[in-house]
Amino acid sequence: MRQALGGMLWTKQYFFYDVDRWLQERVVDTHSSDRRGSSRNREWYHMVNDDIISMPDKWEYPWYAAWDLAFHTIALGIVDLDFAKEQLMLLLNEAYLHPNGQIPAYEWNFSDVNPPVHPWATMYIYNMEKELRGKGDNGAGLGASHQTGWTGLVARLIHLYSYLDPEEMLKGKYILTYKEPSGPKR
Repeated sequence: MRQALGGMLWTKQYFFYDVDRWLQERVVDTHSSDRRGSSRNREWYHMVNDDIISMPDKWEYPWYAAWDLAFHTIALGIVDLDFAKEQLMLLLNEAYLHPNGQIPAYEWNFSDVNPPVHPWATMYIYNMEKELRGKGDNGAGLGASHQTGWTGLVARLIHLYSYLDPEEMLKGKYILTYKEPSGPKR
């Protein structure tokens, strides 16, 4: 276990990727509707990655993937709970998140779709922190006066999924759907 966790800590690395610059170097017009000669990630020209990120492997796989990162946070939470939370919040940062709300899948094609492991990992880390520290971070400690970022994510997930067992969710026991509540807005 010690070696596995050491490996998780070892694969943290600085990652810089300015998608607009990358596209310009390849002479890609991000605003053209013409798809001929289109380049991958052209819809993500707004994204600039400039952070320390947990990578699957520094040498053979030196980029992040949202799916992997969500699972990394579970292991990282054992040794560095705060870093695990930062990693989950990172992909929800406006510098990463697509304007349509999509989390970037992975560097080769940010627009690919992943199963919703990010919310599952968030709830798992929330429950882990609740068990270790006596309470889960609902965002109040982040200085938020309203529900945004971690606060909003945790609050909505607690509301939706708090009665579910994360282990059973992972096994596929539950089919998770969300229906917007009817009635007056709060």
